[in-house]
Amino acid sequence: MTLGMKYYLIALTISSIPALATFYSLRAPKGTTKTGQKRTAIAFLGSLMFPFLAINWAYNAIHYPPHYRLTDDKTDTDHTFYQPNQPSGDEVKAGLRALKLWKTASKQERNKLADDLVLSKVLIGKTQKEIVDYMGLPDAFGAIHDVGPHIRRTGYYAADGESQCDLIIELNDDGKVSETHLEVNY
Repeated sequence: MTLGMKYYLIALTISSIPALATFYSLRAPKGTTKTGQKRTAIAFLGSLMFPFLAINWAYNAIHYPPHYRLTDDKTDTDHTFYQPNQPSGDEVKAGLRALKLWKTASKQERNKLADDLVLSKVLIGKTQKEIVDYMGLPDAFGAIHDVGPHIRRTGYYAADGESQCDLIIELNDDGKVSETHLEVNY
């Protein structure tokens, strides 16, 4: 749960208590049942939720854009997201978790997992065989599902909302991962 979502829930809870108390303290007109009063209160609370949902969506869209934790090397519409720093212990744990989940993840999940893999640098130093064991065959980069000692660049699709988002894995002459980054086109 994001920080913005926590603020949203707290604000919603605080604002709903007086509104609910107001509706229950009102005297019902003749012929109105307690059930009718409850429905009115629920409808009122529902109408309060819409502005909070809209504000929360806008807050998260502005403050937490896709790949916000990575450094962006932007050229026109093309973006290269990478991790210039040493990862923290929590980032490494998240990266190891992402590596284990990759094969079974949906497209939306892979987009978030790709961030964790680049941020954590857990792929650096792994062999091509280890990468394929964890993540499956690479997606069509160069020749389809190309694997072998001649490969120096491979990758996996991780798009979710972008027109293109690829987890790129660069291999050195020893066949080990030397760099990872995301190539994104919006």
